[in-house]
Amino acid sequence: AVVVAGGAIPRHKLLTISRDKTGILWNLKSLPEPKKLFTIRDLPGDGTNMTAQSIVIEHPSRGGILSSPSETNSFLLHAAYGNKIKSASIPLAESEDAKATSKKFRNFSGKEISKKEMNIHSMVFLPLRELLLVGSDGKIFLGL
Repeated sequence: AVVVAGGAIPRHKLLTISRDKTGILWNLKSLPEPKKLFTIRDLPGDGTNMTAQSIVIEHPSRGGILSSPSETNSFLLHAAYGNKIKSASIPLAESEDAKATSKKFRNFSGKEISKKEMNIHSMVFLPLRELLLVGSDGKIFLGL
């Protein structure tokens, strides 16, 4: 599968995100052949539209706007497409495979934002302000 994004995870680990809508955590300490530790399935999109700009890896020590307190002991992967975002906890050790869970964006009155109103092309997490900026067809949406 074509890798569209990657991120370093402490302790000699690498997370790769591929167009086949999977994220795989690798242990690089086992070189020359990296060992697969964990697979995240069911990331959003149709595969061909997945880009590095629509993927965020959230560090646990920074807390997060998309994570609940029970999830803050591990890294989190967030991948967006259309008007949806899917998230998954990334364990630091070998673990069972998991599916990403879907979350939808809502406006300030709590109403779900439709795909007509939002088509995510990129996003970035600003950890010091705990903000998520999402780029969508000439607009910027802000997550708190």
